[in-house]
Amino acid sequence: MIKISLISIFLGLILIFIAQKNIKTEKIKIKDVSEKYSYVEITGKVADISVSKTGTTFLKIEDETGRIDAVIFKNSINYQENITIGKTIKIGGKPQKYKDKLEIIVNSID
Repeated sequence: MIKISLISIFLGLILIFIAQKNIKTEKIKIKDVSEKYSYVEITGKVADISVSKTGTTFLKIEDETGRIDAVIFKNSINYQENITIGKTIKIGGKPQKYKDKLEIIVNSID
């Protein structure tokens, strides 16, 4: 029983490693963001910040190619609240349309 468990754990780790190598994070410019990507990473300057009464944070991120809205839902990720206008950050998340406008639902910030 121990041998079977160890073999299963080992095979599981190998499968996780292979899957991780096949997941591609697209590092792209803002003008190229579209819903066809399941996950994107962009780097840009914070152009605007607002926080709703419910704690959702809305950022406008811009690079040399354009500007996009980024949404951080309260308690969805831990991030440093010292994000300021003009600061360059890297965000990762899922692009989606909301009210016919493309935005990124953020799940990582560097």
